[in-house]
Amino acid sequence: MVVDAEAAVRAFINSRTGDLVGVGHPLQLGAFLNRQHSPGRGAYAYLTRVGGVPTLTVEQPVDQARISAAIYAPTKLIAARAATAYASLLHTLSLGGTRTPMGEAVCLTVDNISGPLLIDDSESNHEQFRYLVDADFLLADPALI
Repeated sequence: MVVDAEAAVRAFINSRTGDLVGVGHPLQLGAFLNRQHSPGRGAYAYLTRVGGVPTLTVEQPVDQARISAAIYAPTKLIAARAATAYASLLHTLSLGGTRTPMGEAVCLTVDNISGPLLIDDSESNHEQFRYLVDADFLLADPALI
């Protein structure tokens, strides 16, 4: 089974319009699979798969994907709030016990959460503040579990 882990996590984040994404919420602009140019006033997450253990056989329907969320915002405070809110949400998923729909996949649990970690881009021509939050997602095809 092949799970598009980045797309699954993006779908999950962008579905959280009641507490995480949208006007008045910490990650106002949502999650993307590419960097945004001049994104405006709010924070956004740029998601990339940075490792994990892909499924090697059909018999094992679970994909362990390490997803890195680079949280960008125009100020350090906005970036920190968004990164902390995202990390807190991941922590609730790490408690397990429920299968969480994420796009076309189901998340069984989240583990090994690291961050928020401030990345200092002050020496570059980078226009925004950035925090990283990384985590391992155990994702499965709902038809196979």
